[in-house]
Amino acid sequence: ESKSNYYLAYCEKTGVMGQLATHLLKQLEQTHMLRTYQYVEMPTAEVLSTIEQNGVRIDVASLEKISKEFEKRLKALSDRIYEVAEEKFNINSIIELQSILYDRLEIHKHCKVKPKKIKLGNKMSTDEETLEKMQGHPLPRLILQYRELNKLKNTYVDQLPTFVNPDSNRIHSSFRQTVAATGRLASDNPNLQNIPIRTEEGRRIRHVFVPSDSNHVLVSADYSQIELRVVAHFSKDPTFMAAYRQNLDIHALTAATIFEVPEDQVTREMRAKAKEVNFGLIYRMGPERLSLITHTSKPEAKGFIERYFQKYATIHTLQEHFLKQASKEGYAQTLMGRRRYLPAINGRGLHRRMAEGAAVNTPIQGTAAEIIKLAMNAIQKRLHRERLKTKMILSVHDELVFDTPHHEEEIIVSLVKQEMEQVITLEVPLVVEVGVGANWLEAH
Repeated sequence: ESKSNYYLAYCEKTGVMGQLATHLLKQLEQTHMLRTYQYVEMPTAEVLSTIEQNGVRIDVASLEKISKEFEKRLKALSDRIYEVAEEKFNINSIIELQSILYDRLEIHKHCKVKPKKIKLGNKMSTDEETLEKMQGHPLPRLILQYRELNKLKNTYVDQLPTFVNPDSNRIHSSFRQTVAATGRLASDNPNLQNIPIRTEEGRRIRHVFVPSDSNHVLVSADYSQIELRVVAHFSKDPTFMAAYRQNLDIHALTAATIFEVPEDQVTREMRAKAKEVNFGLIYRMGPERLSLITHTSKPEAKGFIERYFQKYATIHTLQEHFLKQASKEGYAQTLMGRRRYLPAINGRGLHRRMAEGAAVNTPIQGTAAEIIKLAMNAIQKRLHRERLKTKMILSVHDELVFDTPHHEEEIIVSLVKQEMEQVITLEVPLVVEVGVGANWLEAH
């Protein structure tokens, strides 16, 4: 009787699933997203299943050494923080930190910063952005260093070994297609999408991702400035188009514009700031945030924005087009037709501002995500068809990582570059940088 009840429940569930599938497929067809579902998302699901099964190997012994080193550095940072604060306190306690920063030391007054209020006791914020504004004083600067190192240790260094499967000796992360509203891939158990690359400590985490054995290498293939290339495609901006068609340095061109100097007088520091401007302003970053990340004053950041949009007026026009379209249709749309519905786009206040940000962000970031998915699908087909031993083991934003036998190295470098660069035709060429190494950092 229990078996018959089980089968009855199973049949009822599968019957409901069938009805639901029919209903949802009709919705996809009505919203013109069926082809995207069939030719982008479903093949990607199969590839992600393969990546999950393949897994990635890490050097656990190296992580243990890094953990001990980070522990010593955190102790030294703690001691220095107590020295500057002139008392011991719980560095991870928001309430205790608020008391020291704002009530006793009044650092915000010395740094002429007006911190935003938070709900917790209607006190002033101690978030990263606020502390960055007060880095004129050594205490906020030390707190930021402590938080970064502590997060790396707790999130990656100490946690990654716990995810190693004892049978395969690999980490088998779960990749998700339905988490990020833009269509970007996400991963969990563990999350491998947010391992930092800009800091020296973050790069050391990548160093512990290694090939399956000494007969293999890691191959990393990364799209160069894909989101800016998508912007060039949508906006048809003449400077962006010329830069990417003629292989010019778009960051140097932007630096020359915002700093008002000839291109041959652009310094490394100017270019670095222009890079932040390029990637920030395509998503409508304001002067306050821009001044923080470029380490300039707010008036200087305002000047950057004015000169940027004087030079790249077509990009501002594109942003206005995305906003107008979303306001009219109620959704933002990628190049391949994926929609992100934005019910708050015609509302008020914070929700509207967030919806407007999504209206500009989604077509750019979502299209870039579609391109990497198409590339993954095409490469996996080639690997299977040509019976190659190479395995795709990671997909991290604009980058794919492969575990490759030494004898396939040359073939894979050529194959991956070809498939990624030719997977779709845009107004500007796609460029892929491929590296090979004994670990992820070396390959990247």
